[in-house]
Amino acid sequence: MEWICNKCGEATEIIDVETMYLEFEGMQEAFVCETCNEYWFSGEIARRVVKGEADCEAKME
Repeated sequence: MEWICNKCGEATEIIDVETMYLEFEGMQEAFVCETCNEYWFSGEIARRVVKGEADCEAKME
């Protein structure tokens, strides 16, 4: 699947980006525009991120 940057109109590449939630750091696959460095997560990845965030919150309790 090819995603196009809405800001630049350039094709994006799938690469790992650094993520952070609360005090937990990680890497996650994202669609990244090499021109402006904006990035987006697919719906599948976003669902995994939400679950990961819930797991992080549970560890904080």
